[in-house]
Amino acid sequence: MVVSVIAIAAAVHQGVDITYIHSHFLQLAVASFLISFLLSVYLYVRSRSAPPDQLALGGNSGNVVYDFFKGHELNPRIKDFDLKFFCEMRPGLIGW
Repeated sequence: MVVSVIAIAAAVHQGVDITYIHSHFLQLAVASFLISFLLSVYLYVRSRSAPPDQLALGGNSGNVVYDFFKGHELNPRIKDFDLKFFCEMRPGLIGW
């Protein structure tokens, strides 16, 4: 909390518009929704060609809607970048 107060004080002192997020909240919300939805669709489509040993047990029911929301692939990756770790841990814990 002390770091946040210092950061806000420094931003105000430098003349930074700290109301930017409030002013552009709708645009930021729509952008985050689109990014998350498109990433989810991409990962689901890509998981349809994944080997059976990489599929989640609960997300391999055969029902498209259930598998999409449950998660079809166990640990989705793009090259060496672990998307599950990044999306659940990094932004989630920082934003929380």
